[in-house]
Amino acid sequence: MEFPYIQNIDRDFKGQDLKVLAIASKGESAQRVREFFKEVKKTDGVDSTATVLLDSRGETARRYDTEGITPQVFFLDRQGKIVYQKFAYSEGNEEEFRQQAMQVTAPQPLPFSPPEEPEQKEQGIMVEATAVGKTLHDAVNVFECCILTLGAFTVILPAFLISGAIATFLSGGTIVRYFGLGTKKALSYGIASISGFFVSVCSCNVVPMFLSIYKRGAGIGPAFAFLYAAPAIHLVNMVFVFKVIGRDVGLARAVGVPIVSIITGLVMAWVFRKEDMERHTKMASLKYALEDESDPQRKIRIAGLFVMLFSILIVGATPLSYAYQFAIIGVLGAVAFLIAWRSFSKDELKSWMVESWKLGKMVVPIMLIAVIAIGYLTKVIPLVWIHEYFNDSTKFKDVFRSSLLASIFGAFMYFPILTEVAFAKGMLKEFHIGIGPAISLMLTGPGLSLPGMILIHKAVGFKKLVIYTVTVIAISTAIGTFFGSGMGQYLCACLMGERTPPPAF
Repeated sequence: MEFPYIQNIDRDFKGQDLKVLAIASKGESAQRVREFFKEVKKTDGVDSTATVLLDSRGETARRYDTEGITPQVFFLDRQGKIVYQKFAYSEGNEEEFRQQAMQVTAPQPLPFSPPEEPEQKEQGIMVEATAVGKTLHDAVNVFECCILTLGAFTVILPAFLISGAIATFLSGGTIVRYFGLGTKKALSYGIASISGFFVSVCSCNVVPMFLSIYKRGAGIGPAFAFLYAAPAIHLVNMVFVFKVIGRDVGLARAVGVPIVSIITGLVMAWVFRKEDMERHTKMASLKYALEDESDPQRKIRIAGLFVMLFSILIVGATPLSYAYQFAIIGVLGAVAFLIAWRSFSKDELKSWMVESWKLGKMVVPIMLIAVIAIGYLTKVIPLVWIHEYFNDSTKFKDVFRSSLLASIFGAFMYFPILTEVAFAKGMLKEFHIGIGPAISLMLTGPGLSLPGMILIHKAVGFKKLVIYTVTVIAISTAIGTFFGSGMGQYLCACLMGERTPPPAF
């Protein structure tokens, strides 16, 4: 945590024309800020003397282009220009902070003094981008964003309950009608590619949902189209890209996700067409696919239950204060409980819990082991590789190579909800990677991951996993290359000027 070191600087430079402001980002309440400083005092023994401001409307975050990317540290000179910015604190940064404090409080040079060599970008903005000695862990802390948070619980548990409910309450006929082999492709693939729009899931907890609809009669193509699209196309994710990275990249990703989803589904359906037909014939012979709910009241109750469960999932993935989040989840959970208790038999409720438990037992151990392995792997991958291999050249050959490497990296790296966007933004802004690899990374990052691959292999086999993964990587690379070759270099709105070459490492 960087704050204790900032606090020490505030104390040591008192009276030297240095003012420390701590700005709480949008969504943070005054109560939560007070609790934070109490925790800092308890763990680090530091009393805060900084002025704390609440950015309740997000205006400061927008002005400094930090929406969704926190914490960040800025040093401004006497003219109000940014002379230092640090994204993602790591050990050793405290010395950098102290040096910057000394520079901004140093006496101003006389008017006739020769100008020093500028070490900043145009408009007085300099981005600290040295990656020497830093690892991927300094940019993406997998443990803090994926495992050691209450946010993981509020997303994973509802995902399993939804998956169990699909397996228990949705009839085979309902699934087959919209995702079955006999459904028109425009309908089945269209729904599959956008059905995750209001569902906040990651590449791991989408697997139980995929498995539920697949076992209930969905065709291989639409099922895999859903598997890819659901983590990548949800509303929060799409809006986040537009706000954090920009309109052009946001549009490229918004177009790219359905394309990757539909083409991947069509490829899977064609490769496994014989197996899919055999499944369809077997289900039809058992009259499985003809099952349907005839009671309109029961349909309404089932729909009501799913609305509550999906609402819990969305709220759980929304960056609200824990007090608001758990209050809303508590109300939604109580309504879901009442609907379930009054609408379904004890056997059905028991079956729902058993299905949810079975899926959770299958997913959670594998996910934890794989995420922990990736977390430790990030500690040995040098950040300098990101700049070296994902460079911002606009030559077709270079863009293709960078986009391919970024697609592969995104496919194996585990990015929980929204983190691939924040990561891509940081790499674009601080390490000057190209637009092509950034788009490719944001296409494979949400839909694929090593933990997800292990789960898919366990659920449907190695051959399907390989073809699915290779297809997603290939299409994501092609889309990244197309946009990267045509859009030029990334220009952050905060720079307000022409981009300068990346720093040498």
